Amino acid sequence: MWISDRRVEDLNAIDVDRVLADVLANDPDAREAPTVCPECLGDLLRTTLPQSDLFVSACPNQHGIWLSRAEGDRLRALVSEQHEAALARKHDRLRVVRRTLVAALAAARGAVVAGAVVAGGDGLRPNPTSPAENPDSRRITPANWPQRDWSAWYPLPGTSPTVDHDELQYIQEMLLVLQKGADNRLNIHEVLRTTRTADEYGSLLDVYQRRQAAVLAKLNVLAVPVRLRSIHRHLVVATDRQIVLFGVFVAEKIKDSTVDLCRMVRHPALTSSSRALHAAWDKIRALYPNLDQATSDAIESRLCRFDVI
Repeated sequence: MWISDRRVEDLNAIDVDRVLADVLANDPDAREAPTVCPECLGDLLRTTLPQSDLFVSACPNQHGIWLSRAEGDRLRALVSEQHEAALARKHDRLRVVRRTLVAALAAARGAVVAGAVVAGGDGLRPNPTSPAENPDSRRITPANWPQRDWSAWYPLPGTSPTVDHDELQYIQEMLLVLQKGADNRLNIHEVLRTTRTADEYGSLLDVYQRRQAAVLAKLNVLAVPVRLRSIHRHLVVATDRQIVLFGVFVAEKIKDSTVDLCRMVRHPALTSSSRALHAAWDKIRALYPNLDQATSDAIESRLCRFDVI
């Protein structure tokens, strides 16, 4: 199964099982495993992920990865091993799957950046191709900063059998703020997937930073119920660290156009932001062990969308 890089990055909590099902439903004899990327026709680089026996064939230009049925079985085993005690939790499964696939793309990119060559049918040769840009990403400008329609996306119920009125009101207000933050995060990330001049990157970073600073300011003035204050602090930290991350990301992108999310995945600001969001969700689950499904999905989906990885 071919999984594009955009699908890797845009996975949400509901997609994890479908991705695994798609991989495992693939008939290994249906067609020969590809040797080139379907987008750029560059040779795929077969990569072994660290601390696992998972092999993937990844596009060095970040377009995606190929998983055979056997590799899909290994991925499922990897998820089971790392989260056996909480296998049913979609968010935990998502984190393992997405980080595994991002690691595959990073490994392939790293080999090329280091000056490696990839094996083709006629021997070893450099890969000259460059990634294609998404036209929608190119349309993001200071004057065109997309705002997404969240109205039908796991809507938060007006009432909850497991959350009292004041706490639910805070959660509703907080998620509305996080939706704006997720829009900003998605927009600047898409900008960084395109080639721009230094001035263009700088102008778009300024838009992102101003808008995300407004998100942070709104979080800071919310009335937070006592029981939810530690959760709220994690959200504030996550937002602050994301602002720092994308400032560094843009600076690195200006210096080196090949820098992408896979190259930034271990940056302390990124890991701090992601850990804070995971900590917030863990505390929500601990505080509301019997949280109704509709409220749970509304919260979890927005935390996932706000997260960078």
